[in-house]
Amino acid sequence: MNARFFTDEDVYAAVAPALCKAGFDAVAAPDRLGLSDEMQLTWAADQGRVLVTFNAAHFAKLHANRDLVREYRPGWEM
Repeated sequence: MNARFFTDEDVYAAVAPALCKAGFDAVAAPDRLGLSDEMQLTWAADQGRVLVTFNAAHFAKLHANRDLVREYRPGWEM
């Protein structure tokens, strides 16, 4: 099973197309612009995608919120 990627708006626009060219399933954030970090992470997890971001600080805070992770976020591992 190949990893499936979701690059958020903090990642260079060329990354998702380059991943696709290399044979990976990758989508970029343009259709998800304006969504909160939590909503983007939830979407990526629901789609079985690895979220790729330079915004590690915000996502680390989400991951640190153990109540949120326990509630439903099996794909939120870092």
